Amino acid sequence: MSRSARLLFSSVARSLGSALPILWLFALLAPALWSGTYRVPEGREAFAAQNIPVSLEDLGHDRYRVTGNFLVASSSATAWEVLADYDHIDRFVFSLRSSIVRQRQGNQVVLEQEARGKFLFFSRDIYILLSVTEDPPRSMSFRDTSGKSFSFYEGSWKLEVFPDKTQIFYTLEAKPRFMTVNFLTKRIIKKQIYNLLEQVQAEIARRAEKLSVKE
Repeated sequence: MSRSARLLFSSVARSLGSALPILWLFALLAPALWSGTYRVPEGREAFAAQNIPVSLEDLGHDRYRVTGNFLVASSSATAWEVLADYDHIDRFVFSLRSSIVRQRQGNQVVLEQEARGKFLFFSRDIYILLSVTEDPPRSMSFRDTSGKSFSFYEGSWKLEVFPDKTQIFYTLEAKPRFMTVNFLTKRIIKKQIYNLLEQVQAEIARRAEKLSVKE
């Protein structure tokens, strides 16, 4: 390995704490740590779109706010069904190892999620215990109460309904315990969120198409 490559890996290890965060819903929250170009799984290519703007704001002290949105040809009911499909999120957000509802009372949900993040040669387990507040079918807010992987982790999903379409807005503000926010991690975080939104969008579109075929 060349000296420049060794310096690069050393810098990455220091800045990432040997990993990168998975951001789900909750980041739903949490998606895959990116180590290359994401590809939509076989059979879902037709449901993936490219127009998914994502922006990241550096709030200082390794805290950031990331936002993104997408439009999908679906009813708000179908979109909500996907966002609230907590026990099966790992079937379409492919970086998740598990997503389990631990408690539900009225519009309050306690959701435990675990993922394995990878970046280059590094990997790390990510854990969040989300307190989710639902306002179906318009919005849901979430925050991590465990404090294990993040000292702060809070965000929301919001739905805006149009004729035959639904626009979905995602916001996450977070401060990970295992990485610093710099030019490299900002770029990768944005890619993670793009991948998350693309996967959720594809699943909503797939279910909407399935319903239209039945009708």
